[in-house]
Amino acid sequence: MATARTGGKLRLRTTTLCFLLLLQAACSNDGSSPVGPTPQPLGPPEPADVAGTWTATITASTDDIVGGGCLGNVARGLRLSTTRTATIVIEQDGGTLTETSLAIEDVTCRFTGSVTSTTLSATVDACTPDTISIGVVPGCGSDPWSLESLSLTMEATVSEPVITGTPTATATAVSGESNSHPVTATGQLSMTR
Repeated sequence: MATARTGGKLRLRTTTLCFLLLLQAACSNDGSSPVGPTPQPLGPPEPADVAGTWTATITASTDDIVGGGCLGNVARGLRLSTTRTATIVIEQDGGTLTETSLAIEDVTCRFTGSVTSTTLSATVDACTPDTISIGVVPGCGSDPWSLESLSLTMEATVSEPVITGTPTATATAVSGESNSHPVTATGQLSMTR
C-alpha cells in the first residue's frame, strides 16, 4: 500500500509540474524533462532607408586643412569658416547607394557607397570640373594655384531623420610645373529630409 501511495503522489506531482510548464514546453507523464523551443539565429539587420531627397549642410573651417604647401599655410592663416547647403537626391538598392550627384557652387561630384542599419559610407567617383582654379596667392609666388584630383570620402551615422558625419576631401595643390603638394580638409555634414 505504501508503494502505491508514493507512486500516486509522484504521478500527481509530475502531472502538476507538467500543467505549470504547459505554456513553455511539452511534457509527458513518464517523468522526462520538458523540451523547449530551439532558438533560431537572427538574420542581419535591414539597411536603413536613406532613399529620397535630403538637405545637406556642410560646415568647413580653414583650421581643418592639412598640407597644401604655401596655399595651405595661407588658408590656415585666414582662420575662416564657411557653411554651404545643397539638395541631394539619394537612390538606394538594398545596402548599395547607386550613383548620386552633389552640386556645391560650381562643382558637381558623383558618389556611390553603401548603407547598413546605422551607417552610411560614400566615396566620390568623379567631380566636374576636376580642377578648381585658385589664382595667384599673395606670398606664394607669381604662378597661379589650383586644386586638382579632387576626391571625397565620408563615414556617417544614420539616425532617422538625420544623417551626420565628417567628410574628408583630398586634392593636390599645384602651382607652376614643379610646385605640387597633397592637401586634406575635413568638415561636418548634417543631412535632413
